[in-house]
Amino acid sequence: MRDTMSGNYTTGISGLDVLLGELEPGSVMILTGPPKVGKSVLAMEFMYRGLQNQTPCLFIAAEYGYSDLQRNAMTFNWFLQSFSDDLHGIDLPTRLAGGRPRIQVT
Repeated sequence: MRDTMSGNYTTGISGLDVLLGELEPGSVMILTGPPKVGKSVLAMEFMYRGLQNQTPCLFIAAEYGYSDLQRNAMTFNWFLQSFSDDLHGIDLPTRLAGGRPRIQVT
């Protein structure tokens, strides 16, 4: 979410915003860690909170497909279908399997 006073952004995730503070436009963040600690869930929530605030998002599926993303998000009651205009995805696993990747670009 963009702070109209400072022009900086927050993640929309209250606990993470306390740790990070505001993010400057154009900043880059890398999320790393061992398997099964919640990196994908955190990234998915970050994306979902941005979509709720009408921020366009690009999701590049590297480990699982776009349909898996939608299914996983639904376990948290995050329904990505309602944000189809702002959510753009590139599905790499489908392409690597010889299929045609699902790409949404507006």
